[in-house]
Amino acid sequence: MPRTNETSQVSDYIFESILLQSERLNTDVELREVTTDLDIFEHLDKPYLTAKILLLDNENLFENADLLGAEKISIKIRSMRKDTKPISKTFYITHVVSTEKTGDNIQTMALQLIEDIGYISNLINVNRFYKGKVSKIIKDISEEFLDKGILSASIAKQDINLIVPNLNPIETLKWITSRVTSKRGYPFYIYSSLVKDKLLFNDLGTMLQENVINPDISYQVSSMAAQSSDPDIKRRIIRSHTFGNNIENLYKIIRKGLIGSKYEYIDTINDKQKSFDFDIKKDLYDILASDSVLQQNQANPAFSEEYKINNKSFNKLQNRKIVQVGGSGSYKLEDGESYKNSYREEKLASEYKLEIISRAMDNVLKKNPLTMVIDGVDFIDGDKHSTIGNNLRAEFLSSDPELGAGERKIDAKKSGDYLIYAARHMFKKEQYDLSLTCVKIGNYKR
Repeated sequence: MPRTNETSQVSDYIFESILLQSERLNTDVELREVTTDLDIFEHLDKPYLTAKILLLDNENLFENADLLGAEKISIKIRSMRKDTKPISKTFYITHVVSTEKTGDNIQTMALQLIEDIGYISNLINVNRFYKGKVSKIIKDISEEFLDKGILSASIAKQDINLIVPNLNPIETLKWITSRVTSKRGYPFYIYSSLVKDKLLFNDLGTMLQENVINPDISYQVSSMAAQSSDPDIKRRIIRSHTFGNNIENLYKIIRKGLIGSKYEYIDTINDKQKSFDFDIKKDLYDILASDSVLQQNQANPAFSEEYKINNKSFNKLQNRKIVQVGGSGSYKLEDGESYKNSYREEKLASEYKLEIISRAMDNVLKKNPLTMVIDGVDFIDGDKHSTIGNNLRAEFLSSDPELGAGERKIDAKKSGDYLIYAARHMFKKEQYDLSLTCVKIGNYKR
């Protein structure tokens, strides 16, 4: 049954407060009652949140507050379920998207927001020397400049020296993260969460090996599930879904040299080349299989060696030869191999290869994205992070014309365990929906 609160007309959640704050205002302004829509975005590629808020301005707020694009909006949201915790986040206004008159004395106003650390970062320049483990460098930068701790379940293997070349802290975190891989070649991601106060820093392998958040009841598109008397089943109905406009683009991945190719890194110290061949089957999918990332029941990869030209599989054809300058030994003080690497410098060809494996993993992961809209109430209890970086199980029924009435057959290509890559929390007066962009590395066996 819908439940309401004196501060909101919504059943799934309430806005406990939405405060407009500025040094130029005498007092904070409560926007809770004039907020009609609030969208908050999480993304694995961004160490900050973004948001968009729509206000019904009937008190001349735009003129009286004289918004200039540096005001803060502090938001506190709480689920109406029992034993939940409030979620608090602070944003800055980056710009006014639009204002539109809807009557003589009323207008709507849309504001684009960015999490406070994203705005503050834009005001800071980092031009400094760092040395040590990459995980430690990232932690130090985040704590010093953004006052944010780091939560990580992964270990970055790299131990380097580097000079940050006039970047802001957020750009620095992303720049360093793009250079990092695990010992098996999994890429790392640094991202912000709606629920957590700290940034998260994890590698793809660790994330994919985590259990799904809904092992008992899958999210599904099903008319039978929609008619179920079980509220847990009904709550996990996929209300709408789309697969990307540019899906299964193997051609694009081939052009990037991430299927079969030859790489050379020029060693400027010894006037030699460190070279290796890249084969996506041997160097990527075999790793995923041996690490049980390609699970037993979801072991069909997004590539097949059956694709051939002149009886030679695509992954055996070296369609690209890519030559890059490797490290120049910037921190080498004397003969020997004990010096620390600089940014994107390695000593062995096998270490350079990890970066190519990492790039290939990121590309094949995004080959067939699914965007679906679901009931978001399970994701805002406030006691745990359940969106980006977590795994979710979704089921789609097969379109087999031979199935009889009431028969169920799972679509082996569309169904599976998906990694949540991006999330859009859509808080409206009518209801709270969650749009998830999900990706997966393999398909069910047919």
